[in-house]
Amino acid sequence: ELSFRNVEVEGNGSDYFIYTHIQDGTGERICRFAEGGIVEFNGCYFHGTNRIFQWVGNDVVKNKLASFTIDDCIMVGTNNALLENYESANVVLTNSTFDSWNCLVKVGNEDAVYDVQNCTFSGISGAMLEGGASITFNNNIVANISSSSIIWSMTLTEAVDNYAETGTSLGNKLEENTNITFQTGLLPNYSTSDDLSTKFIPATGIDAGDPRWKTQQ
Repeated sequence: ELSFRNVEVEGNGSDYFIYTHIQDGTGERICRFAEGGIVEFNGCYFHGTNRIFQWVGNDVVKNKLASFTIDDCIMVGTNNALLENYESANVVLTNSTFDSWNCLVKVGNEDAVYDVQNCTFSGISGAMLEGGASITFNNNIVANISSSSIIWSMTLTEAVDNYAETGTSLGNKLEENTNITFQTGLLPNYSTSDDLSTKFIPATGIDAGDPRWKTQQ
């Protein structure tokens, strides 16, 4: 089990935060996590990180995590991958803001179950959430999304009370091109400022995403 709680991490813009594997004395790759491992981020601020978790290479058997969880966090990328090609039975993203990523989450197993609620997504340029069996996507905000795929190749279990910035181009591509219905026009004060203290200023009635949406009302 690996947990990060209430920490700020400034990453290396040209490297991984945690690499996929380690090498034994012979140079052979072995998995870094045990089968059924748990990875959790809670109350954290990550920024300047090129990749957080990405599996590189296919010459080892991947051990599947039991869960990968991000809760009450602000995760700012450098237009690369947050979680890509790891395997996890469950992916939980709640009460958090995700900004400036390309691949946000792409798991390497088809039976993963996603729970994505009360989050803010902005500046996502690639497929946002990809791979897995099913997803719950409730009470989320999307802004400045250039990706044509909000959710890709999963069955949508539930999607209610989601909001989009007015004018945001949303492909909303799902399994068989099913669309999520977004309420729009609720984010007039969103800006592209790099200053996170002013980037997400909530409009009246917004009650979703990282806790600053609530405290600034």
